[in-house]
Amino acid sequence: MKRGSVSYILITVFAVVSIVLYLFLYRPLIRKLHANYDKCMLIENDLSNARFQAESVVAEPIERTVVFEDSVLSAVDELTNSAKLFKVNFISTTPDKICASNYPDFKVFPVKIILDGKFEDVAGFLGSLAGLRKSLVKAESFDMTKAENDPNKIKMILNVNLYVLGR
Repeated sequence: MKRGSVSYILITVFAVVSIVLYLFLYRPLIRKLHANYDKCMLIENDLSNARFQAESVVAEPIERTVVFEDSVLSAVDELTNSAKLFKVNFISTTPDKICASNYPDFKVFPVKIILDGKFEDVAGFLGSLAGLRKSLVKAESFDMTKAENDPNKIKMILNVNLYVLGR
């Protein structure tokens, strides 16, 4: 064989292999890359919008005041109003005597609350206790059962401590 024909065959084989590789490997991968690039750009745009919105949010501090022991009923009213917002029904509220606490400036006003409502509503109410403005509330204990009259509701006995300023 002549040297020119061998190089011609090698070049032809190389060209055919290159075309096959291009058609069956490179081209499909490039198409996938372009499709995923468009998705990536959409996600990146959403991410940049979310970052902008997160940076523009200004947290407002909650102005809290702790009530004195002689005006503790306003703290109980705030507690019941919070329950109404979450559609939680107070069946009974039994306050106990105000007693000393482990903290020198505060006294504890224990309240036993029997309530019922949907699980989501009761959970939302319990989560809102930390955001009350007139008192510090600590859920001391709770006992939860299904409501007797409605299987979609729960009944809860909740013992909370309202911390008030002592005089």
